[in-house]
Order: sequence, then structure tokens, then C-alpha cells
Amino acid sequence: MKDTVEVAAKIVDRILDNYKHNEAFAMHRVQEYVKDVRFGKSGYFFVYTTLGINIADALKPEIAGSNSWNRANSDGV
Repeated sequence: MKDTVEVAAKIVDRILDNYKHNEAFAMHRVQEYVKDVRFGKSGYFFVYTTLGINIADALKPEIAGSNSWNRANSDGV
């Protein structure tokens, strides 16, 4: 799994670098990439900035752009 994550991270980095002049388009490209990529039977990818902003989530695309650092899970944690 580590190798799969490393490959995905490199692809995301490349997308962000290639479109650094247009951040909105770069984020859209990352979202398009992440939505269909899976590993194993139930693994999926999500991407966050270092500030906790969600760039892409394969299972919850509606949270893109939101800050998840203070988001509670279903248990309230």
C-alpha cells in the first residue's frame, strides 16, 4: 500500500506543479484523478493541504474546499 500511496502522491504533486499558475484548475484536475482511483477492495484516496483544507475525497467530493481539522466524526470525536 505504501507504494500505491507514494505513486498517487507523485501524480498529485505533478498535477499541482503543472497547473500552479491556475490553482482552481489544478484542484479540479486532482479531484478528477482522485475520484476514480482505488486500491484493494475498499481503499480510496483523499488529499488535504498542510492547512487541513480538503482538495479531494473520492467518497465525499462535496467536502472539497472545506477545512477538516476541526470536523468531528460520527462519534463526535
